[in-house]
Amino acid sequence: MEVVNGRTTYRTVQTGPQDNDQIAIIDGLSPGSVIIRDGSRQPAD
Repeated sequence: MEVVNGRTTYRTVQTGPQDNDQIAIIDGLSPGSVIIRDGSRQPAD
């Protein structure tokens, strides 16, 4: 989910390479987008 104007919005993204617990998002978000990961304890950007 992405946070836009203080509201959450679902976004479809294309993933790229994975390394352990990190996954690259290669399409669907802009640089600097604020996201909320499923299962996250706090928002990540």
